Amino acid sequence: MNRDLVRGSEEYWYGDLPEDWDVLQLVRCLDLVKGGSWGSEPEGDESDRVCLRVSDFDYDRLRIDPSNLTVRSQSFDDSDDRILRDGDLLIEKSGGGEKTLVGRCVLFRGEMKNPTYSNFVSLLRPNGRMTSEFMVYLMSSLYGGYLNYPSVKQTTGI
Repeated sequence: MNRDLVRGSEEYWYGDLPEDWDVLQLVRCLDLVKGGSWGSEPEGDESDRVCLRVSDFDYDRLRIDPSNLTVRSQSFDDSDDRILRDGDLLIEKSGGGEKTLVGRCVLFRGEMKNPTYSNFVSLLRPNGRMTSEFMVYLMSSLYGGYLNYPSVKQTTGI
């Protein structure tokens, strides 16, 4: 791996790393990045499914809070990319405000059957180069350290 690609100035910003570690962009650790859909009012049939929203994010645990979930009608089949899998990450991509910028991230641990996610959320599906657990902690650290701030558009989009 060409470590010169991540040079900050005269010194590497990350210090010395073991030779067998790769240095790569975070996006290279993902198989899929996909925006969500709000769907329509529930119809009482098989198209009704849980639609996870930013208000379902438990930021203290970096997980989904299952206490007040929303059901929406979504016409996706069970193989659609918008159906969440265990280990997927959800990131708040729009909304936010001046005190809570977008970019907060949580981990989905398969707590429910075939849920989807709303249009204010994007799916990040890790490809196995790093574990989902490590990635959600990394994303949380980037958010907590304001390192995602350059990617935020006027506190309302990422």
